[in-house]
Amino acid sequence: MSRKTIAKIDALLAAERGTITKARGDEVSVALAYPNTYHVGMSNLGVHQVYTVLNKRSDAVCERVFLPDNEDIEEYAKTDEKLISF
Repeated sequence: MSRKTIAKIDALLAAERGTITKARGDEVSVALAYPNTYHVGMSNLGVHQVYTVLNKRSDAVCERVFLPDNEDIEEYAKTDEKLISF
């Protein structure tokens, strides 16, 4: 994973309000994948609802996965990066 990608994701997460952070353990891990970019996905209220409902459960951890922005696709291809969960 490139430093540029990590820095961008860190900046996006730092600007969020209401992010749920949980310690990993024996929980069920869920990757909530939205088939578009971060900004489009985070504009969808359904994503927020499902993320909140799953993370309110004591036995589940939900992360989000989005497609890279158009300007980041070349970086993903160059470094052979996979999609990254937030």
